[in-house]
Amino acid sequence: MFGAEPVVGGYWRVAYAIDGVVLEDYWRYLGRRWRFDLAQSNPGTVTFYRRSTAGYLAVVNCNEAT
Repeated sequence: MFGAEPVVGGYWRVAYAIDGVVLEDYWRYLGRRWRFDLAQSNPGTVTFYRRSTAGYLAVVNCNEAT
């Protein structure tokens, strides 16, 4: 269950646990480096990274940065 295995498209699925919560991430080896792929690992969060700081704070219902 835990470890790494190759999957379609040159990705590797990496399964691990933190405090008993099992997680899976996707990585690719490109340009002699391992690169984390957010869109494969957690597609629901990709839109947060495309927003401005003000846009992100509005989405999470925060009026100002502290």
